Amino acid sequence: MKFKTRFVRSAAMAGAAAVAAIAIAPAGAAPASAPAFLAGAAKVEITPKGAALPAGNTVRDPLFVRAIFLKSGRDCAILASVDKALVATATVDAARARLKQCPGDNIVISATHTHSGADLPAGWMDPAASKLLEDAIVQAAEEAAGKARKARMGFVTTSLDLNINRDAFDGRHWFQGNNPDGVSDKTMTVTYFVGEDDMPIALMMNYGMHPINYHLSGIVSADFPGEASRYVERRYDGAVALFTQAASGDQNPRLSLPLGKLMGPRLHVDQKDAVRAPTFWDLAAEDVRVRPGQKASPAPAEADWDDKRRKAVAEVGEIVTAMGAIMGETAIDAMRDPAVPLVADPGLWAGSATVTCPGRDRIDTLRREGMDPGYKDGAAVNIKVGLLRIGDVALVGVDSEIYTEIVQEMKKRSPLTQTAVIGLAGGLANSGYIYSDNAAHHLTFQVIGSRLQPGCAEDRIVDAAVGLVSQSGRR
Repeated sequence: MKFKTRFVRSAAMAGAAAVAAIAIAPAGAAPASAPAFLAGAAKVEITPKGAALPAGNTVRDPLFVRAIFLKSGRDCAILASVDKALVATATVDAARARLKQCPGDNIVISATHTHSGADLPAGWMDPAASKLLEDAIVQAAEEAAGKARKARMGFVTTSLDLNINRDAFDGRHWFQGNNPDGVSDKTMTVTYFVGEDDMPIALMMNYGMHPINYHLSGIVSADFPGEASRYVERRYDGAVALFTQAASGDQNPRLSLPLGKLMGPRLHVDQKDAVRAPTFWDLAAEDVRVRPGQKASPAPAEADWDDKRRKAVAEVGEIVTAMGAIMGETAIDAMRDPAVPLVADPGLWAGSATVTCPGRDRIDTLRREGMDPGYKDGAAVNIKVGLLRIGDVALVGVDSEIYTEIVQEMKKRSPLTQTAVIGLAGGLANSGYIYSDNAAHHLTFQVIGSRLQPGCAEDRIVDAAVGLVSQSGRR
């Protein structure tokens, strides 16, 4: 196993020449010799249009890259969220290389993980599309830097009961389904930046829940993250609201029946609203448990498919809008708490670590839940853990989808009580899902599809994150 830590204070990496590359001259800014904390934000639309829109797809709502630029003294940092399911490591690296004003570790780029961002199940690594995404990330970051002005930072934790554990067991089989007894973190953190007028310049909501409401529906949407961001942005004209995933590997939306009805005819889901009718997850699990030599029967043709689809789309839209409004209003309510201190010059620090664990490859590659596919030793798995510390707030980035128990342990051991984890940050590890040690025996598709051998990733990731936070205090 390999465990290598690299930590640097951002000022040492930036240098006067790099900082000079940023053309920022906000009115009323403090002299260069005086400490001043600046924040700016921008967003750039990335909704696919014309030939870039997959055949048969329709656009429900726009997709964006949103970015926050921060500057403290000679140090700077960038937070960027992308309305895509995934952002390839190569895209992240290319964007970081072009944003020379900030060191690479100080640039946190993550996907909101919307499953209706027109990039799943294939095509998200298309070179032309990746270049367009890279350009949009750079543009958003540079526009945010150009808008930077004197700011203060706040950080608040609140509770939001929208998610639910999705590793379910029916007494015989593991499957993806609502598990009310499973581990679920209802915590949402809001990191926000206000100007001298006490109005928000930008904020970042962080919550663990899969945006899957339009998955495989042919609808392009930013899902509830987009709804939440737009809700806040409507309230505060000119502000930019980012959404980032927390520990979402084992978390789905708790209200999933409309989603099942939208996808239903393809998966033989009963369209009736019978109180005791099987749920989408129940029937989907039955569909994927196909025995060797058998094939799943195709969904029956339905004469009234269009009418059912229109109704299902409307119902899902109502749920998605409601989730976004609740999330956005919860963030606004939390930011307005007068007891939360606003820090005028928090300071910036960044570092990164790479942890390596033994890998595995599936012997039976057919996707079936509830069965052990068998494994053989595979290539090592490399996971990047990053830290962006803003004052006493630790933002830990992990380049994969991570299970809740890992993040809970990380927060428990972190030297800073204000710790949040950003999943799918910095690209995409070759791990698949990062399951917790306690979930290693779960035969859901998340666990059986993971390339990680049990007993390594949880400890290594937590150790790396805690180590980075500890080192950041010894500047």
